[in-house]
Amino acid sequence: MAQVIERGKPKNKSGIDATHKDYDKLSPIWLSIRAVLDGKAAVVELKLPLPDYTDTIRGTVHPDVARRAQRVKTYLKRGQLLNATARTQASNTGMIWSNEPEDTIPPAMDYIREDLRDNVQKIVADVSSVGRYGVLLDSDAVDGVTQAEQRQGIGVPQWILYTAEQIIFWRETEVRLVETYEQQVSELEFEEAEQIRRLVLIDGVYHNQVWREDELYTDITPTVNGMALDYIPFQFFGAEDNSAAAAKPPLYDLAEANLGHFLLDCDNRDNLHAHGQGLTNIFVDDPDEFAEANPNGLNTGAKGVNQFGKDDRVEIVQIAATGAIAAEMERDQQRMIMIGAQLVQDTTGNQTLGAKKMEAGASISTLKQVSLNVSKGVTQLLNWQAEMTGVSADITYELNTQFITDEMTPEKLLAHMQLVQMGALPLTTIYESSRQAGLTKMTDEEIEQEAGEQAFNSGGVPMEQAAALAASEVE
Repeated sequence: MAQVIERGKPKNKSGIDATHKDYDKLSPIWLSIRAVLDGKAAVVELKLPLPDYTDTIRGTVHPDVARRAQRVKTYLKRGQLLNATARTQASNTGMIWSNEPEDTIPPAMDYIREDLRDNVQKIVADVSSVGRYGVLLDSDAVDGVTQAEQRQGIGVPQWILYTAEQIIFWRETEVRLVETYEQQVSELEFEEAEQIRRLVLIDGVYHNQVWREDELYTDITPTVNGMALDYIPFQFFGAEDNSAAAAKPPLYDLAEANLGHFLLDCDNRDNLHAHGQGLTNIFVDDPDEFAEANPNGLNTGAKGVNQFGKDDRVEIVQIAATGAIAAEMERDQQRMIMIGAQLVQDTTGNQTLGAKKMEAGASISTLKQVSLNVSKGVTQLLNWQAEMTGVSADITYELNTQFITDEMTPEKLLAHMQLVQMGALPLTTIYESSRQAGLTKMTDEEIEQEAGEQAFNSGGVPMEQAAALAASEVE
């Protein structure tokens, strides 16, 4: 059976399923970003720097491992995820889709429109977050298909989509991709396994290979009009450019700050839990006499009754709370606002000091670069598809690059980002502002339909759920 490569975690350094060195470096980052976007449940599954609740008894480690694990679980359960990352992502992708894409797709290729929207939505979502995506134009069944059949979408090249985690190795003449398939293990049983698809130029000819269990399973040489291809019909998409090289994900800094803020929230609530519970100390002259008078021990309840000797006393020790953690959380929130603003802030033109602080070193914003790169990549795929199906056309596809944030001053942009990240500014408000600015004519429902549900998931845990979790805590 082929070895399964866990999502985001490279396993092998040699063989057909070997991973590129940049994949090894970036895959843990992709995993963290996706976890923050998915919400708290996914975040707690990450390998976070957690407190060491090792108890000691006279210098030896307490043997109750389960008790220590429960304390860590409670520590994480108390924390609430302020999902600034997911809200920023929702706002950004919403702005890209607030205006209709423009294209010059010819009528002979109208069949492509059925899935084009969904495909581009997935590409935009991943490129604007983890900064990488790939699409293979599968051209196995092009020859021998009539034009009438092609117009119905029969026998035309298909888009096969690959996330960053599936693109495990690349070089100038080769790309390797992880795929899943079902293999039969008994008459009624099937299990999911993984295979490697190898796209490679051999002596200048494109081969589409499938490898299973470290052995070559299939080797196909696709042809168009009877001629083999001299290029690999695989389109990379990236946040900086559309080259094979993997770059820093757009949401990396924001996700890291978001994770830090979450752990500070866990610390803060853990400390508040300790601060809110006073330690009861009793001082008695004769412990045996006290034990005899109070056989059930000290009763600290509101209506408790205890018997004390003349000189016995009780004191409550209350730990003083500190505002250091809360203050650092506030600074983290300001950092997240600044980082979020960098994603949509152009760096050309007149800039105030605030804008200079947000400068990311590019002439256009990261979000506009994402929109332009995806447009360019989709245009390339559509032109390849036209060439393979014998359609003579110069096709273009352009996503929206006019955003409501373009005309904002740095100060207004920071205020806008704060409202977005804190959840105080609903997306419907952004849509209305976009309509007033002439950036779109679509209704809220149309925008949400175009952008897809993945762009509107803010993640995190609702207050009601967090309260229920807190009420069910056990130490």
